[in-house]
Amino acid sequence: MQTNRDVAEPEVVVEGGESAARSERTWRIATIAVIVLTLFVCLCFGGILVLNPFQPGGSNALAAPTATRRGAGFAATWTPTPTDTATPTAPPRPTATSTSTPTATATASNTPVPATPTRTPPPPTNTARPRPTNTPRPPTSTPVPPPTATNTPSYQFSVSSPTSYFNQGSMGVFGTVRDRNGNLVGDVKIEVIAPSGSGLEATTTPNFKTGSTDRNFEVSNADGLTPGTYAVFARIKVGSDYMVVSPSVTVNITPLNDACNKAGDACTQWWKIEFKQN
Repeated sequence: MQTNRDVAEPEVVVEGGESAARSERTWRIATIAVIVLTLFVCLCFGGILVLNPFQPGGSNALAAPTATRRGAGFAATWTPTPTDTATPTAPPRPTATSTSTPTATATASNTPVPATPTRTPPPPTNTARPRPTNTPRPPTSTPVPPPTATNTPSYQFSVSSPTSYFNQGSMGVFGTVRDRNGNLVGDVKIEVIAPSGSGLEATTTPNFKTGSTDRNFEVSNADGLTPGTYAVFARIKVGSDYMVVSPSVTVNITPLNDACNKAGDACTQWWKIEFKQN
């Protein structure tokens, strides 16, 4: 609500009017601030009295409503109203409990730790065998019996008439094996077998033996041949075995002695036998 003073202010025209208006505003602001501060102080003081009416050093006028007199002639005694209630204390804060499990501490001991048993492999029981040698073993198979002494067409090779020779220093059987064209044939087994079944064997070569022009096989006393009667025949390899491919020829080899030398032609120490393919 405006006052007469407020309404009349604009009508006054004075020098320095702007300064007067500014002073008026400052005065109003100061007045309002003083009033607000006063109210704030009153409210604070009143609140203090309400919360603690028996504050020592307080005014008797403010504390009068709660004071009682015990009797005449005695000084006024202030009996505080037992309104003070013990402020409950806050519950104790829970303390953290360690949940870690205690680890057992190892106790030093002088007892030796038992050794872990180890499995020791047994020594080898297989005795090392000696390395094989190249020494040829004597044949253990029973020699093939000599075939019938006939030149039948059933054989692949035929036998020419054998020729005997006198010799004072050695003995043996030699000859050739040829194909249909007269060429020497190698890898043919020539058997010289005694009646007892034992004997010797020679293998033919595709060429003449060294230093000769009449033989590609030979069996002599240098090979272990001894005087006696023998069946001579040829065999060739078929598959994994050898088969007889010629008839047999019987020869007689006489000993080397003076009696045989005196006999002349009656002594025969070498025999020549030729085989030819049919």
